[in-house]
Amino acid sequence: AYLGSSTSRSAPSGATPSGLILGPQTGELELTLDGGIGGAKVVEIPVKLVVAKHSLELLTSDGTSALESVLFGTLYNGKERSFTALLVNTGPSPLSFSVLIEDKGATVTSSSHNPSGTPEEEERSRAVLACFNTDPSEGTVEALSELPLHIKFSPLFSGGIGADGIIAECNVVIGIVETGQRIQLEASGKAVKPRLSFNKTKLRFGSVKVGVVANTSMIIKNESPEISLDWKVP
Repeated sequence: AYLGSSTSRSAPSGATPSGLILGPQTGELELTLDGGIGGAKVVEIPVKLVVAKHSLELLTSDGTSALESVLFGTLYNGKERSFTALLVNTGPSPLSFSVLIEDKGATVTSSSHNPSGTPEEEERSRAVLACFNTDPSEGTVEALSELPLHIKFSPLFSGGIGADGIIAECNVVIGIVETGQRIQLEASGKAVKPRLSFNKTKLRFGSVKVGVVANTSMIIKNESPEISLDWKVP
């Protein structure tokens, strides 16, 4: 029977003077077994492993590639569009995070907008920040796990929107508490107001006898060149 054991590891291939490099590694696990009838015995076990940096990664929803930007496209003011990403913890311990929305500015694509730096533009900047949010805005990703992160664009500008709309941009910054890591994602979207036109402003049916149905017609046109519009008569 063996009375005890001790272990030592040989340096994997690809090692640098300052330590291991990231990526696939190979090496040997050397076990020295003490005691027993035969005395000490050395056993070498081949080892293959992947050395990874302990961090959070922001990936596309299918987990195949890093996510650096989200383009929400054109959306009517007051509506919402969502994009789902994955936060992936590559390490052996939980990582906590919080999300900050940083302003990149707003471009009012209308000739009537106010100069930058005015109270109106400052208010517009705050409205831009309010367009973007995430769910969750903070949390913890468990070791070697992933967590869906829903990034949302929901413009709700209370002031006027020009004929060409408002382009809103921001930086979504994810800060990791334990490591100090920062992940930055650029997000942008355009808010427009519905624009319908009618070929008639009044509907005239003339004289109609009781019990008789009279019909008329009008043309409703969506003036937006970028996005469709659902409508109904209340």
